[in-house]
Amino acid sequence: METPKKAIIVDTEESSSSPSTVPLSPTLSPSSPTVTSPINSSPNSTSSSRRRTRKKKRSSTLEKVVLIFLVVFILNSINGQRLMKTFRTQYEQFQKDYLYSTPIVTVEEELPKVENRTEDTAIVITSSSIPSHPSTYMVDQVVKSIDRLIGLSETAPIIITIDHFRYTDFHGLPKDLEQRIVALEEYTINLFNNYMTNPRIHIIPGMKQWHIGGSVIKAMNLIEKHYPTVEYLYYLQHDFFFARDIDHTALINMFRAYPKVNWVRFPKRAPHLLHPGCGNDQQITFNRTVNIQGGVVVKEEGEDNASNNTTNPEATTGEGDNTTQTEEYGKISISPTSAYSDNNHITRFKWYKETLLSLIKINRAPENPLMVRATSGCVHGPSMGLYIYNEWNCIAHLDGRLGSVKIPVR
Repeated sequence: METPKKAIIVDTEESSSSPSTVPLSPTLSPSSPTVTSPINSSPNSTSSSRRRTRKKKRSSTLEKVVLIFLVVFILNSINGQRLMKTFRTQYEQFQKDYLYSTPIVTVEEELPKVENRTEDTAIVITSSSIPSHPSTYMVDQVVKSIDRLIGLSETAPIIITIDHFRYTDFHGLPKDLEQRIVALEEYTINLFNNYMTNPRIHIIPGMKQWHIGGSVIKAMNLIEKHYPTVEYLYYLQHDFFFARDIDHTALINMFRAYPKVNWVRFPKRAPHLLHPGCGNDQQITFNRTVNIQGGVVVKEEGEDNASNNTTNPEATTGEGDNTTQTEEYGKISISPTSAYSDNNHITRFKWYKETLLSLIKINRAPENPLMVRATSGCVHGPSMGLYIYNEWNCIAHLDGRLGSVKIPVR
């Protein structure tokens, strides 16, 4: 009788790198007792198996998390693209319908009768939220000082824009912002109450923050539609008023005689401090049409010699010493400059609009980019045609950034 073949038992020290189960002989009969390798029954083998199981579970969980993340990312990307596309479409439509176009009037009788309007000059005053609102005192002083533009038509249109807050200002809506919104609304109502019956003054509230550039373009679009003969534009800020009489008629004559002049700034201090000089451009001297002495029109004999200045004298402040000025009746000059400014100025309507639109991003203050462009033009050419009005203290600053305004008792 043959002796049954026994399973080979491998020493554990020698089998540390071998498979955990040692196969039995293929001739071992089914009825033979099962022989288990001592390696299988060791504690190390059990813990290793458990670790592999946990690792598989963690791997499976991670795969699920990654899959969920990818699905959410794809859905968000699709929705985000749709939202951005919708936003761009709506914004472009807004620009076409509101900012760069004119409204469509379907009834012929409602069209403005512009054939009898012969104004060659318009005025735009930009305003925005300041601490003194809802008081209109500052902009009232600016409007009153327009009377110092001697020779300006009494029906020249005046556009007052009211800029809105940035949308980012509404995040969280703190208490002080709520108060500013209420004050801006009350300021708007007060402006309407002050000027509703004046046919030349138009109040244009804003439903979006357009800053100086966008507000001016919005006003210019309206002027183009309703006052198509306008060739020149005064730009005034809501806290800068005219502190002396300006010969408007002489300025218009100068613009027509010197096509290279596109823009003239009114200084709030000495003109020689405002970067005079630009390449080969020369100072231009031209004739006055009225007699202005010490910043005030001298009336002809028999006329009231009082100034037509309606600006409150308490608010008339400026920099520099007026006593050092000398004015020669009959002449005035402008000097070329390399410095653009958002302070009060007069400009050619068409040139101004094209220049602002060339900035692409118009909801901003034009001063910084146009300052760079003007400086470059003076150095490398061609110049932009910027000039300074050579009289001291043409305008004065009420400073809307201050928290309050002293309103004089009348």
